[in-house]
Amino acid sequence: MLRSARRLRAAFLLTSLVLVLFSGCRPGQSPAEAGITNKTLLVSIGAEAATLDPQLNTGSSERKIIDSLWQGLLQWNHDATGFLPTQAASWELSDDGLTYTFHLRPDLKWSNGEPVTADQFVASARRLMSPRLGSEMASEHYNLKNGKAVNTGQLPVEALGVSAPDARTVVYQLEHRSVIFTGNFVGATLGPVYVPGILAKGAIDNPLVNWVIPGEVVTNGPFVLTEWKANQHITLQPNPHYYGTTRLKEVRFLSQESLDTQDRAYRAGQLHVTYGIPSHKIQLYAKAGDPALQLVPTAGLHFTEFNSRKPPFDNPLVRRAFSIAIDRQKFVDAVLRGGETPAYGVILPRPGGYVSEAVIPKNVALARQLLAEAGYPNGAGFPRVEYLYNTSDKNKEIAEALQQMWRSVLNVNVELLNQEWKVYLDSMYQGNYQIGRRGLTPSSPEPADFYRYLRSDSSINSGGFKNARYDALSIAAEQELDPVKAAALFREMDAILLEEMPIIPLAFRTIARLVHPRVENWPTNVIDREDWHTVGFTPD
Repeated sequence: MLRSARRLRAAFLLTSLVLVLFSGCRPGQSPAEAGITNKTLLVSIGAEAATLDPQLNTGSSERKIIDSLWQGLLQWNHDATGFLPTQAASWELSDDGLTYTFHLRPDLKWSNGEPVTADQFVASARRLMSPRLGSEMASEHYNLKNGKAVNTGQLPVEALGVSAPDARTVVYQLEHRSVIFTGNFVGATLGPVYVPGILAKGAIDNPLVNWVIPGEVVTNGPFVLTEWKANQHITLQPNPHYYGTTRLKEVRFLSQESLDTQDRAYRAGQLHVTYGIPSHKIQLYAKAGDPALQLVPTAGLHFTEFNSRKPPFDNPLVRRAFSIAIDRQKFVDAVLRGGETPAYGVILPRPGGYVSEAVIPKNVALARQLLAEAGYPNGAGFPRVEYLYNTSDKNKEIAEALQQMWRSVLNVNVELLNQEWKVYLDSMYQGNYQIGRRGLTPSSPEPADFYRYLRSDSSINSGGFKNARYDALSIAAEQELDPVKAAALFREMDAILLEEMPIIPLAFRTIARLVHPRVENWPTNVIDREDWHTVGFTPD
């Protein structure tokens, strides 16, 4: 009874909030209907945004907001098979694959009307790679000339291989050629930030400086930040000085951790796009043929990461036992229930693309044998361990399913620990966990892009996995243009991952969400990237 009362109160508060925001609704018109009329898009982002600093963010929901505020040099086309210029008018890559030269559009302006110039791209790249900023995304850009040396404090930021020969030309030099680096110019991470706006608040590379302030922060993307009410909503409106056009007059991102809350809000006409759908509702929407249901297979991976620095998960035998103990098909069918594919490796098999030959076996006896070889026969003497996940109904369901499988197969007890999104991110980054929930959609569909996340120099590799041979193979694969030769490198990396098991691949992600039938061009590509120029509503 108490729980029901709380749910009703939460629903009442949510409804009241949205109705207040849309006090101009006509009688009998829902906020979603009013939004279509007013060209205001209502989107749930799940948990409250941890940061909107484009060079500190690592979250996928925050990225949706950031990509609408700041813009890089390029963007993916609609199906993520190629690149389109955005802040760049054109670009060239040298014959040796080591130098990118971008020519900026002549009409670029910041949201305050000042011109966007090449030297601002240089200053922003130096900020990203500054060791003081401590960006987790810096390691993705170690292929910039002197990138790692700058980020680790061995060289000054001025040594970074980014330069501006004139006001409309930016040059990026690489350590080695790369089949994936072009994707780094998509989005805001390597794009420009308005340096004077940051300096007005403090040092350019001080991560504690709060400069993303509604009504003040200067951006170069399609929208500007007008409002941020913590744990409620973030509101954007069109950038009056943006070179392009947008179909929306406002975007409002609502913070709603609970998938059930999002589902109720959508059905009550308070949302156009949900962040997800409760697992038990997906098939109901599918059987009903609901036009709002969107199931998007992606290159992303649901996985669990071990902290391999600490016992007992510093032992590969234990890690392999925990991985093999999981019934992935049952996990997909009974827990995720959204059309996901079981993951027996880290790369999604694609027709005509790379297909891994090294797969995690389905063998309960082997899982128990490995744990016994590690010194814990039938789980005897196994220490207390915790599984960390960020708070959400879906993540709780996943955690409980894994906990049950480990108990049933290995006779070990894993305690569950949930943390609010910002705290969880910090715990993972600092290595304050033993087993942690992870999900990752790479920035490129190229297999080499995912493999690099497990290199020892990757800050995304929070578990501390280190293998010199794996690192060398990953770097070689990133440089290899021949698909056959690249596949041979991928196979060798797969064999290392199968033996070392630094992560537990669970399932390849299918994004399940509700998208109002009047919303046009919400992304359906394998990396879930939007083109904010084209997102809008169908005409009446």
